[in-house]
Amino acid sequence: MALRSEFPSLPESHISLSFLEDLPEYDETKPYYFSGPLPEEQEELRTNIRYQTLNRIPLLNLRGQEHKLDVEKHGFEIIKVPESILRLDVRGAGRGEYMEKMAGAVKRRLNATFVVCYNYKVSVWRPLGVVHECDLLYGDFTTVAPTDLHAVDRASSEYVGEVYMLKPRSHYDWYWVDHQRPDEASIFISFDSHPASGAPYCPHTSKPKLGSNTTSSASPRESIELRLIVFSPAA
Repeated sequence: MALRSEFPSLPESHISLSFLEDLPEYDETKPYYFSGPLPEEQEELRTNIRYQTLNRIPLLNLRGQEHKLDVEKHGFEIIKVPESILRLDVRGAGRGEYMEKMAGAVKRRLNATFVVCYNYKVSVWRPLGVVHECDLLYGDFTTVAPTDLHAVDRASSEYVGEVYMLKPRSHYDWYWVDHQRPDEASIFISFDSHPASGAPYCPHTSKPKLGSNTTSSASPRESIELRLIVFSPAA
């Protein structure tokens, strides 16, 4: 069920977003991006990705309804972060304990058998201050068709991974929670190998200066993200 059906009266605005350009050449040559240093003479080979911007993309504000979200159903949700975690110095000595405690919180929330903070199946994103710019946006996966996705390689000198990027389509719905606070952590699914009838993934991006959410004196956004592999009992 589309999120619009569950939350029919959300405040709506429109934004511009960039997507992977739908080029015939990508059927023959896989899109890629290389992270890290390259010799100057190879810099032009860093990526073959080209973008297309669409205007008037629907963006709906979930503030006031965020407690009704369910990561397994919608692909993302907002959880409350206890004071014992908020007090940790994630920029310094408390980083390891933060990773351990947030992994434990996700394990309890998802009734998982094992959670390791390594790379991604579930991401946990939390702002370190109230967000005034570069808000995190969540796509409604039910508005995305399998043919709207294109696999993209992300490479470095240490690894080659794969992500999906969205092709430019006007039927996607995007959501946000304005002025997200440090005690509100976002859990969202990057990829689920066995989604059953639930969410297989959650498209996500960020967008600066979302209207009244931004003030001229706003500090740059600071946040911390953990990427977790979650092992759950078979359905």
